[in-house]
Amino acid sequence: MLCDFDILIKNFNQNYQERNLDKGKKRSIVLSYCGMISQDLVNSIASCVEQKMIASLESKKVVKRMFSILIEGLQNLKLHGIEGLNGEGCFVLITKDENNYYIEFGNLIPNQSLEKLTNILEKINHYSQEELKEVYVQQLSKGIFSEKGGAGLGFLTMRLKSHGIIKYKFHSLSDDYSMFTYSFIINKLEN
Repeated sequence: MLCDFDILIKNFNQNYQERNLDKGKKRSIVLSYCGMISQDLVNSIASCVEQKMIASLESKKVVKRMFSILIEGLQNLKLHGIEGLNGEGCFVLITKDENNYYIEFGNLIPNQSLEKLTNILEKINHYSQEELKEVYVQQLSKGIFSEKGGAGLGFLTMRLKSHGIIKYKFHSLSDDYSMFTYSFIINKLEN
């Protein structure tokens, strides 16, 4: 079963990227990675994307927003990613077109966590920018860390920096697991 499960994950990741690139035919790939995430990989990916954006003459604001979202998303994958036998547990896909960057993350999640995660994301998506900042400061001041080392700031930070909602979806892979995908858009022209 686990070997078949790894094939499902691999096929999902390939099909997901193909579907999303078909939607935006004028998009080009900035970065595509599938596998497990280590701290060294977080640093390497973030540095690589930052260098590509600077070389593309993006504004410092856009680079900083991308960097913040990317670091938080990668840390989320590192802390919460579940690995299959072939290391096919997580992915990050960054594409761009003339006006926007599109950042997409995905990781396996136990189906028993879907309801709790949906509630958290819906709550975060319904906050105004002012409420979001207030909740962020409150969470930061608590200084409480989960057993996996997170402080519950990742989705708040990504939502704040993207200036938009968290687009997310659960793709059922088995009775026990789903692929959780979430994405953000960074407008290159927005200040």
